Amino acid sequence: MMPTGSNVKIFDRSNRAFNEMVQVTDDILMRPFMEAAKARAKRYARTHTYYKTGKNQASIIYRKSRARGHEYELMTTSGYGAFLELGTVHMVGRPYLGPAVKDTAMEFRPKRSMGLSR
Repeated sequence: MMPTGSNVKIFDRSNRAFNEMVQVTDDILMRPFMEAAKARAKRYARTHTYYKTGKNQASIIYRKSRARGHEYELMTTSGYGAFLELGTVHMVGRPYLGPAVKDTAMEFRPKRSMGLSR
């Protein structure tokens, strides 16, 4: 039996509501992580890279990915943050964004219970 137009509309509405619920859940779970990663990246930008004016450190932001709906991006808008992170032919990279996310992920990892072994 072929679905009628009203059935399709009901499915579309419920699908949209489900996506909005998932989005809210993602925001609730990811915002504290991204705030912590951003703060750590700002500290690492000062200690791990060449630091003179603080422009790169001040330009570190995070945002929800436009291309991938439930993912977040930690980035710098200074214009040269990628060169500091990855390096160039004239300069060795001094990573600060990647290590900040990795260290924050270790901090947010679920703690194992004392009584459980694994």
